[in-house]
Amino acid sequence: MSLFQKKYKASSATHSKEDVIRRAKDSVVCIRTDEALGAGFFIDFNGVLATNKHVVEGQDEVEIIFSDESSTTGRVLYRDPTADIAFVIAGMKAKAPLQAEVGRALEPGIDVFAIGHPLGLEYSVLPGIISGLAREIDGCSYVPY
Repeated sequence: MSLFQKKYKASSATHSKEDVIRRAKDSVVCIRTDEALGAGFFIDFNGVLATNKHVVEGQDEVEIIFSDESSTTGRVLYRDPTADIAFVIAGMKAKAPLQAEVGRALEPGIDVFAIGHPLGLEYSVLPGIISGLAREIDGCSYVPY
């Protein structure tokens, strides 16, 4: 799932969460394999996507499904098992990489929301809050991206 702040600042204008979600539709995709279904998002115009490693586990190629239901094949470029992150290159350039700018420093208590495809429910939006930063689990440090 992709993390966004409830309101963000871009071009000196503050946008509502509805605007951010609408703008994110071309950036957030569904990633399907024989084993899993998950979300990813474009990080550049060259077609590179970020997703979770567990979504693409054991796969070299994945199906990438866009909000208009068109699809393409993607190739897994990199997997990091510690951070559970992976990068995939789509078979086409991105319409729009995800652009989420935080108007203030992240801190516990800030409202956020996630866009994803839990259990195949496409483009679900879930509210939340930042609960903590720079956590350590079993000796491994996790830093917010």
